[in-house]
Amino acid sequence: SSLGIPPISLQGWWGTFWVQCMALLPLAVGIALLSLQTVDPELIEAGQLLAPGYAVLTKVILPLSRPLLASGAGFLFLLTLIDHSVSGLFGLNTYALDLFAEFSATNQPARAFLLAFPGLLVGFLILTIIQTGIRRVTQPIVFSQRSVAHFSLPVWMQILEQTAIGLVTLQIIIPLVTLIGTAGSITRFGQSVWAARDEIGFTFWISLAATTISLIVGWMAAKGLNRYKRHCAALWWIITTPLAVPAPLIGIALIMFLNRPIWGELYGSAAMPVLAAAGRFLPYATLLIAVQLNRIDPLFFEAAQIASGNPIRRLVKIQLPLLAPGFLAAAMLVFSLTLSELGATLLVVPPGQSTLTLRIYNYLHYGASAEVAGLCLMLTITLVFSFILIILCFSVWKRLQDVKI
Repeated sequence: SSLGIPPISLQGWWGTFWVQCMALLPLAVGIALLSLQTVDPELIEAGQLLAPGYAVLTKVILPLSRPLLASGAGFLFLLTLIDHSVSGLFGLNTYALDLFAEFSATNQPARAFLLAFPGLLVGFLILTIIQTGIRRVTQPIVFSQRSVAHFSLPVWMQILEQTAIGLVTLQIIIPLVTLIGTAGSITRFGQSVWAARDEIGFTFWISLAATTISLIVGWMAAKGLNRYKRHCAALWWIITTPLAVPAPLIGIALIMFLNRPIWGELYGSAAMPVLAAAGRFLPYATLLIAVQLNRIDPLFFEAAQIASGNPIRRLVKIQLPLLAPGFLAAAMLVFSLTLSELGATLLVVPPGQSTLTLRIYNYLHYGASAEVAGLCLMLTITLVFSFILIILCFSVWKRLQDVKI
């Protein structure tokens, strides 16, 4: 406004499209980096001897990285298909939002499931298509550890590269600067955080519990995949099924199965949002732990069985240190996703309690911009400092392990 630029109205389809793209952009960059790192640099250098840089990109790099890129595209499609939080804020009714509205209006799980059935078919079809790429990620891939020699690209592609880097940078800076400016003074920010202290603590413990469950179950599932490789395709399809299930449907399933006298202590307690988050994000933990497990030489585990007959000692001294990077990545991802989970939590959160994301979602409907910005900033700060703390603890623990060795 100060520059005389008219306001840009981000509403409806275009607002949802733009914000959803920006929200998924960091994950898309990570998928692209993972795909490019699986390409052997020697093949790229050999291609440079025969053709210019652009031909190497189209004839060597993209074909070799295409399976993971295609699976990543399908994965992002599923994330958008089952999400209704962004579209709901921009006044756009989507398929996942209809499921939530149907169950809220009728309280009939069967009607919600019938409504979700066509969407589930589409989701499972996409999930089946990307299974090859998912299984390839978990195979023993030699990731390139050195940089590829620089090769020239056309000017128009260099412009696109710089534009993309600038867009990613702006995607990080602009929301952060906007939140800081909208949150107001430090005093007002502190007041917003203090007023939400109960929600912050409740959200933290839900995220911690869901992360712990996901790591334990994901580790057991990853070991099962490694052991029963003959049935790996079927097992992976079962494990990744939650990726194609809308979040409201997971919440409805928990309500339907646990709303019984036998589960009286469990239903309506804080365990419900924990189970909802663990059920949604378990595939992520399993995938990352399976990747780490398949990058470890199995001879290490066989040698450990010979050296020590105590399974607990083998677990603490050998297995966990080797699997630590996978556990760390899985913990950070599941923890951050649980902090911002909304779709299933809306249905299963116990009466009288709320998560930080739910408080933000409710405030957005009342136009409390300063409070919303303060809470969003608090959520961002919590994530950043949690990641830093986890990485520091891992580094110290790794250093102690090296000293012992």
